[in-house]
Amino acid sequence: MGEREIVIVLRWRHIVGICVGAVLLGVLAFYLRGYFSPRFEVSVGEGVFKPGSVVRFSGVLRSGFSPIGNMPVAVEVRDPSGNVVWVDQVVTGGDGSFGVVFRLRSDAVRGVYTVYVSCRVVKTKFTFRVE
Repeated sequence: MGEREIVIVLRWRHIVGICVGAVLLGVLAFYLRGYFSPRFEVSVGEGVFKPGSVVRFSGVLRSGFSPIGNMPVAVEVRDPSGNVVWVDQVVTGGDGSFGVVFRLRSDAVRGVYTVYVSCRVVKTKFTFRVE
């Protein structure tokens, strides 16, 4: 048998279409990867607190549309100087939710406090003010 030669002809429009398609798939994969990665969704009742007041916040741990239940969550609160003012560990419910409540000291330093929330699969931080 003789050898056969296969010729593929690509025109510029084909090359441009392939490149645009590859870029769009890359962008889509980047955003979907972030969405389906485990993440905390945390909300604070108020953004500004007074010394001695009760701070409440809640959150949900999810991966995509699915909650991650029965996961230990570490919570650490630091004052504006970086000193730890409160530490706790909670466990997410079956629906991935958790809640935290603590009281600021009556002599709490005024400024921006940082809350670190973490578990074995993800971590995040957010802030609130004491005035």
